[in-house]
Amino acid sequence: FIAQLNQIKHHIIDYPSFLKIISAGLVSMAPMLVAKATFLEYVLMFVTGLLGYLAYYLTAKRSTTPYAPEFIGGFAIGIFAILGTLINSHVTPSTIVLGAVMPLVPGLAITNALREMVRGDVISGIVRTVNSMIVLTSLAIGVWIAIELMNMI
Repeated sequence: FIAQLNQIKHHIIDYPSFLKIISAGLVSMAPMLVAKATFLEYVLMFVTGLLGYLAYYLTAKRSTTPYAPEFIGGFAIGIFAILGTLINSHVTPSTIVLGAVMPLVPGLAITNALREMVRGDVISGIVRTVNSMIVLTSLAIGVWIAIELMNMI
């Protein structure tokens, strides 16, 4: 019984990379279901989220620098959001970015940090919170720099 529990504990389910990337594109469209976006905005959010996650995924596989994949993912999202607005001027980059960053937001880590602090594990909760805030900051700075660079061009 203990051997089976240990086997389950150490069994990691990893999905194929193409499925992760397609899923990231689908998750990118979810926030705008509430805001009732246009069809073109959904398509642009799907493509931008997919390409942003692809940039994140490829960087994470090759880089050992902490928080670089999040920065590169955010940078790619910013670039593709601006390029998407060139296709249709009625679409705002903030709408596209809002959806596209969702696959990269560390929502589970933030939830676990709050749960740990409520449970009394304050130090580990603070560490998880700080780590999540650094991830969010890396993402935001990547998006911001990309948008600023694209506006200069």
